[in-house]
Amino acid sequence: MNVKWAELTGPEIAELAETTDVAVLPFGSLEMHGPHLPVSTDALIAEFVCAEAARIEPAVVLPVLRYTPAPSMKAYPGTISLPTRLITTIFEAVCDEAARNGFKKIVIFSGHGGCEVTADLRERWLEKRSKGMVDYSVFCVFISDAIGEENAKAFDGHGGAMETSWAMAAAPELVKVNRVEEPGPIIQPELPGVSYADYWIKQVPYGYKNDPRKADAARGKEMLKSAADYLADAVKKIKGFEITPSAT
Repeated sequence: MNVKWAELTGPEIAELAETTDVAVLPFGSLEMHGPHLPVSTDALIAEFVCAEAARIEPAVVLPVLRYTPAPSMKAYPGTISLPTRLITTIFEAVCDEAARNGFKKIVIFSGHGGCEVTADLRERWLEKRSKGMVDYSVFCVFISDAIGEENAKAFDGHGGAMETSWAMAAAPELVKVNRVEEPGPIIQPELPGVSYADYWIKQVPYGYKNDPRKADAARGKEMLKSAADYLADAVKKIKGFEITPSAT
């Protein structure tokens, strides 16, 4: 069953809105993941999980949003970083349009870590909902939760073996592990224990962590299947759940 909004006809989307009120919005980024993974890795993985989940628990999958604020990644080639306020506004506009088409529950599935856009969006939605300005609900699910606690603990970092395994499952034709010559070094910050803004390249000079050559496509497929099951279960629960915020 085709569940992707962009590949459906207008009447097909209208028919789908009669059977489900949930739209899933995959969210990723455009940033370097080493020499072996495409810059859209987070987005490709998120879209794959969303499509699999929507086939398990009926929902429509909105076109993936590939842009995110990523100022600390600008020192790497290929990064496109857009302002948080702009991305949040785009999110709001997409949610408004999904709701106008009959999908009153929008589930954002983030395949990207370290981004505050979803928090900003939820806060803005809550304020509007409490004032009766919108008639839909927004939910967020993160890949770090969807893969399970044990996998999350074992995650070996940006562009590492685990993320490369996911990419092998989601878009194998775009993965070039043979381009990795050595493990990616991780340089300790100059002020450990102190948080400050700086470019990631100073700590992760190759744009990836650890050793992607240890990636396993079969294991990646297994983990993304678990993530899709998790998301599908979340969608099922969301269908029977209503958020009724009120202003205080």
